[in-house]
Amino acid sequence: MYWPDRAWERGLIALLLTLGAVQVRRLARREAFIGVAVSVALVLGAIEAVEGVTSPLRRARDYDVPALAAVAAAHVPPDGTVIGYPDLSLEWDVYLRRRVREIGSIDGVVRLLGAPSRDVVIMPAQRWADVAGRAGPAWRILAARRIGDRDMVVVGCEGCAQGAVDHARN
Repeated sequence: MYWPDRAWERGLIALLLTLGAVQVRRLARREAFIGVAVSVALVLGAIEAVEGVTSPLRRARDYDVPALAAVAAAHVPPDGTVIGYPDLSLEWDVYLRRRVREIGSIDGVVRLLGAPSRDVVIMPAQRWADVAGRAGPAWRILAARRIGDRDMVVVGCEGCAQGAVDHARN
């Protein structure tokens, strides 16, 4: 995420570094050290400007939290709870707009998944594979997506949440 993955971004940064190095060498030979410092600052500022434009786009592509959070929020009524197992970063709170509770133990999540609930659980896919056999029969994967370097799933009780959403609307 922190290193540009497109050729034009890398090319532009390489060009800025090359031009900066040429300028710094020229100024250093003339012993214009304030000019060297200004040149280094300008090159670094230009590289940061390129990153400031391109990095958010890479982050949105590689960490598509809003899409998975939208699925979770759609399956939980406004007063419902989204469970994070074992944890969720704070950015999930922004997109979920629901109460978020974290369960850190496998026993706690197995107890939750043992009975129907209107809550949903967001967890790494591998964690779901570890507990799926102990979950109640109504629990299913509602959505899956790669977030950064982890496959994440939203797990919900099929049919349970819709009844809760309909009830909350009335």
